Amino acid sequence: MSSKGFHLFGAARTVVLVTIIAVLLWLMAESQMVQSRTIEVQIVLVSPAAAEGGAVVRASPDAVWERTAELTLQGATSELDRVVRTLGGKIELQLGREVPTTPGRHNLDLRSIWRQQPVIEGSGVTVAGVVPEEVRVEVDELVKIQMPILVELPAGVQVQGTPQSEPVQVELVAPSTTINQLQSSGAVARAVVASEQIEQLFPGRTETVRGVEVGVDGLAAGAWETRLSPSRVNVRVLLRSLTETLELGPMPVQVLVAPDEVGRYVIEIAPADRDVVGVSVVGPGEAIEQIRSGSVVPTAYLALSLDQLESRVTSAAIRVSGLPPGVRVSGAERTVQLTIRPAQITGRGEEPVGP
Repeated sequence: MSSKGFHLFGAARTVVLVTIIAVLLWLMAESQMVQSRTIEVQIVLVSPAAAEGGAVVRASPDAVWERTAELTLQGATSELDRVVRTLGGKIELQLGREVPTTPGRHNLDLRSIWRQQPVIEGSGVTVAGVVPEEVRVEVDELVKIQMPILVELPAGVQVQGTPQSEPVQVELVAPSTTINQLQSSGAVARAVVASEQIEQLFPGRTETVRGVEVGVDGLAAGAWETRLSPSRVNVRVLLRSLTETLELGPMPVQVLVAPDEVGRYVIEIAPADRDVVGVSVVGPGEAIEQIRSGSVVPTAYLALSLDQLESRVTSAAIRVSGLPPGVRVSGAERTVQLTIRPAQITGRGEEPVGP
């Protein structure tokens, strides 16, 4: 290589080295240069003890909740980059750390909270501004209560007995303010059976409707930190048959004769048959319910004809009166034992004679 060429190569190498050094120095200076950067971060409220039934926090319902905040940071470029990466676009306001645990409503100073974040504190990055500067939250304690379940059926469905849920009560976990409101309003836990569920049942036998949803009066779905357990129950129900059978209770047996025969005979029913028992009736469910409830009271009687009186029959079939329309006696005919004899005639008129 000639002397001239050698000098040209040396000059070029020097230019390249100087350029590289200059770029490195510029990058170093740039990384240490103080910059201002505004980012948007999501505000997340955290209740660590919610699962164990402790305190919980939410955005206060009496204020507009800002889900995000604009955060303006100042600092060296390298530190700004690190802080932004670490934040990950959100800040967690945790109960017991950034949020007081005292029940009630609290205003939180976001600027102070940001300055105390470990990722910012001691990094050389400063918080130049926050919008909004504060947020309002509500803190409450979770309370657990037991509520009996009221089973509701579609209108017009007739049942025998009272439908029963399994289990008979639910456990409600909710903030104390919610519990107080429900209790003061007399709220009830209800298991509402749908019409399509009833249509699958057979009248006259007890069946189970599975997976009936439970709700509480005045408690909206997804209410704040509210849990209902179980949320679905089974319901046992006995639909009333179109026709039902009922065994009547003991009935005293009355004796009926024609008006002209009154006083002419002494009629005695055997002591064992004076109250008839075990008589069954069958008929429409609504009519049977009238008897079951006591609003209609059937009567047992003997209707003896003149021929039966004169022939002094020793047994006769009983009849039942006072049955609602459509109801009849079922089963074999029932008879009672009796004795009939003429009444003794005295000077004072006709008098029945005892045994």
